[in-house]
Amino acid sequence: MNKNFLLIVGFLTATVYGSNFQGTGFGQTAKIAKHEALSDLSQTIKSEVQSTFNIHKSSTRSSADSASSQDIQISSNLPIIGAEFELFDNPKNIEALVTLNEIKAQKLYTEKLQTLLIEIKSYEQKIEKTKNSVELSKLLQLQLGVLNEYNRYKSVAIIVGVESIKKLPTNSAKIKSKLLALQSNIDSIAMASTLLATSFKKYHDIYLYPPKQSQSHEITPFAKAVKLELSPKLHTALYPVKASYYLIGEYSKANNGLVLNYSLLDVVKHETVASRTVVLQSKAYKNIRTEPKSISFDKLLHEGVVVSNDFKVSLATNKGSEDLLFTSGEELELMVKLNKRGYIYIVGYTQTESSKQAYLLELQEANSDAKFTQFINADDANKWISLGAFTVEAPFGIESIQVVASNKPIKQLPSHFYHDRSGYYLLEGKTVSESLLKTRGLLRKKPKQDVIVKSEAVLMFTTMKK
Repeated sequence: MNKNFLLIVGFLTATVYGSNFQGTGFGQTAKIAKHEALSDLSQTIKSEVQSTFNIHKSSTRSSADSASSQDIQISSNLPIIGAEFELFDNPKNIEALVTLNEIKAQKLYTEKLQTLLIEIKSYEQKIEKTKNSVELSKLLQLQLGVLNEYNRYKSVAIIVGVESIKKLPTNSAKIKSKLLALQSNIDSIAMASTLLATSFKKYHDIYLYPPKQSQSHEITPFAKAVKLELSPKLHTALYPVKASYYLIGEYSKANNGLVLNYSLLDVVKHETVASRTVVLQSKAYKNIRTEPKSISFDKLLHEGVVVSNDFKVSLATNKGSEDLLFTSGEELELMVKLNKRGYIYIVGYTQTESSKQAYLLELQEANSDAKFTQFINADDANKWISLGAFTVEAPFGIESIQVVASNKPIKQLPSHFYHDRSGYYLLEGKTVSESLLKTRGLLRKKPKQDVIVKSEAVLMFTTMKK
């Protein structure tokens, strides 16, 4: 990423107080403020789910438990039910405070999971009795859609303390395997996109995300090709903030095919309103890369994030914060938001076909290392702060952004040097992974009152030619 490249970093400010989860949002209207507050709350719950998910993966020895954990939907589009709002008028905008009470939420999420479980079991019974392959394919797709919705609610249910979560009669891997055996006639991405579009063509203002492979944040050439084919067939919105629906895709490989699923989420309700699954023959994506390249670094970047319940920072772009793909010449904006006054610095990680590097991003004009840090005052807490505009230019590859925030002035930055040829302030680690690990060991806690609190957020996106 060169100096003409635009990024957006967004920080969401939800906090946990006792048995309540809270989020804050600001906007010129109550609707916008509520939406920001819900996104804030969802981001905090996402962090909690991510942490629980990682602990589960490292501790379980059961292959069944491990497979089940893979179904957990770790995204910022988690469903929030039973939240209560308070609105406050400020001189320039409206502030919304949203609260999710843990005790109340346990009852609501338990009831929702029970309803979805009954629906999943009903489809399972119909599937066992159905002999017609066309009807069976439809039932499997419907069941997969409900299963995905179940897992989204399950993610939040675990965090609010629901303990009696029933075992499902099936899982997504089994359903996809059955679909793969039934569907084998889709021999092009164009044909797959046409079939997908039939399920979503009646909806308007859809923001279309490129599909990603399970448990990866990288957008592959296959994902780009799907988005390019599908987008003209839908009524799309240019940016997520203008959308009424998000169309979110995921794919997985099995045997000689690939299972591609898209779900349409209502932006306001955070509920799935439609879904569709198609199976592509291997020749449909021949010579198009489907496997992510940076799986190990992706895992290290996202699973090692340092978070604090009291002091938080997050990242986003004008096209959201997940499943991000930008093409040459496209403009982005980088922004940051803290929930309290604090200091930040940003590290970028670039991985292209020819090189890998980590660098400090300049945030302001200065002759010293002060150029890499920025102070966010109390008046700007909970507000998006723009860090500049950039355009996407070669070389293209995987870009990752890490923002590190502290409640105290940052006196120690990662060791770095100026590289004349590239114009970057490169980190001195031998690899990008080594550089990343060093940024996570910089700030030490001091005793008693004078405590340094550190928080972190990360963002990964892919850049390609048009």
